[in-house]
Amino acid sequence: MKPWFQRCCSYGLALLLLACGQQPPPAAPAQPVASPNDERVYRHLVLDNGLQVVLVSDADTEKAAAALDVHVGSAQNPPQRAGLAHFLEHMLFLGTEKYPHPAEYEQFVTEHGGNRNAYTAFEHTNYFFDIDYQHLAPALDRFAQFFIAPNFDADYVAREVNAVEAEYRMGIRTDERRTLDVLREVVNPRHPFSILGVGTRETLADFEQNPVRDALLEWYARYYSAELMGLAVLGREPLAELETMVREKFSAVPRRETVIEDIAEPLFAEGTLPAVVNVQSLSSERQLQLSFPMPDYRDRYHSKSMAYLGNLLGHEGRGSLLSLLKAEGWALALGAGPGLTWRGGSAFSLSMTLTEQGLAHYPQVLDKGFDYIELLRLAGPQRGLYQEQAHLAAQQFRFRESEQALRYVARLANDLHYYRPADVLRGDYLMSDYDAAEIATMLTRYLTPDNVLVAVLSQEAETDRQSEFYATPYSVAAAPADAPWRRRQRPAPDARLQLPAPNPYLATETGLRPRLPAPAAGKNQVPRLVLSEPGLSVWFHQDDEFQVPRGDLQIKFQAPDFSASPRRAALAELYVNLLRDAVTEMTYPALLAGLAVDFYRELDHLGLRISGYDHKQLLLLEAMVEAVESASFSGSRFADIKAKLLEQLDSLQFERPYR
Repeated sequence: MKPWFQRCCSYGLALLLLACGQQPPPAAPAQPVASPNDERVYRHLVLDNGLQVVLVSDADTEKAAAALDVHVGSAQNPPQRAGLAHFLEHMLFLGTEKYPHPAEYEQFVTEHGGNRNAYTAFEHTNYFFDIDYQHLAPALDRFAQFFIAPNFDADYVAREVNAVEAEYRMGIRTDERRTLDVLREVVNPRHPFSILGVGTRETLADFEQNPVRDALLEWYARYYSAELMGLAVLGREPLAELETMVREKFSAVPRRETVIEDIAEPLFAEGTLPAVVNVQSLSSERQLQLSFPMPDYRDRYHSKSMAYLGNLLGHEGRGSLLSLLKAEGWALALGAGPGLTWRGGSAFSLSMTLTEQGLAHYPQVLDKGFDYIELLRLAGPQRGLYQEQAHLAAQQFRFRESEQALRYVARLANDLHYYRPADVLRGDYLMSDYDAAEIATMLTRYLTPDNVLVAVLSQEAETDRQSEFYATPYSVAAAPADAPWRRRQRPAPDARLQLPAPNPYLATETGLRPRLPAPAAGKNQVPRLVLSEPGLSVWFHQDDEFQVPRGDLQIKFQAPDFSASPRRAALAELYVNLLRDAVTEMTYPALLAGLAVDFYRELDHLGLRISGYDHKQLLLLEAMVEAVESASFSGSRFADIKAKLLEQLDSLQFERPYR
């Protein structure tokens, strides 16, 4: 928004022009800013009923797609009707007044080369489909009717309740769902997150004086309102034609003037934090998860202070928290950043995969985590590190490549609820407002030992109760007041912890290379041999189709047949994982700079692949070749990596069957 004096001056000028009889032209609506690498064209509009729309015209797409995101979800479930939002998502697809047959929509989409699906989350219910591009208009007509006049056919209530029950039961042996069930019981019982999201046969039963279909109809009439919806449509048609199509088909979606208030209740009741939850997992993997509740910062997407802190706490280079924990033999992996969000609040998450020793020393692991937070607090917000992150994000947007149509529209429909129209395409990448005070507040007020839920997940967890829906064994208790990680006067942070150094792999030359001469007539555009020596062959091909300064470099080290025996295959896999671990501190800055590195194995060779911005690829290649030549692995890291592979193999039995 402009400063107040600019707005006042603009208003005065408008009055002067009107007095002179010169009517100013209406202001053009703000339109989405697209990546310079994006050849699609876009338009944002708001229908008269308040429905927000983003249109995407792609003259070359083979698939048209559309998604409608309703900004309500399981957070709006009535306490006595867990899973109602999810149940509605199931029932919505079963016929409309205009297209009454319950299989009409699914049959039309699948017969014309498409897919359709939906999901229900805490704040969103998202419906989406794709289809052969010629059939967008009739598919949209069927799709729109779900939000205008659905039948909610009573004959299918029992069937869809059973489908919800099946989804619930499918998650009973997955640690993610089991852990969420524990968290649901630990949070403030007055917060909507304490209500089961997926639903069960019991929560969706016909109660006396309250059949579930009546509850569904009432919920739909209250919440499925046009001003709470975002629609994204992608097709080959020009924007004007897409707009006409959308206005014709979606203007009848009713506007109910529904207001969704922020959730006033805190996620954790006063006096319950800090707390430690021990959760008995099915998988042999050991996890330490920290959740810090804080305000909802999503409207501050230009600053992304939570992402800035997440990038520092989650760093894997030299001097990082993960580097220290690996050196102690306590951790294998680490991630940090924004976690659960809701209207009125959010949670910052720090999650670590522990070794067996790390589990035994988890209070010390916590202490090192708060050591790093203290380091960030003492050093203060770092404009240079923020600008480096902003540079990388801007570069990523500048050279972003096309997404699959179905996934793209589903994300855009969701983003319409959070970003201004001009930012709906670039909102995830914007870091233009460095806010040192905001970062400092997060560090001093929220990322503290007194404001944390600590969850320890392991097969060995000592428990004293079970969660209601997933029967997960767990225990919960106040954090010990004398725990070292809770001390208020912290000593100087461990000297091994350091802020990240300047990233040597930032691509600063992003212009395209000169195009090589075209091959002679009759010759194919295939890689050509540019170097041939005993034991070494180098092939090269220049891509001139995608017009981005990226390259892909692969080196294959010929080796004996790894498939000769299971033992040889396992040893090769173990060696590759040891190499990946050994180079993590070198490759992590490269990854941040848009250079992906991977070691892999095939039947007859080991491979090294580097892909991404080509400016610093040779610098990275030299470091990787040297790392391979000089690789040596400590006994402790060997034992940790081997144990991790065994845990991954063991955990496969708990995956859903189709995976």
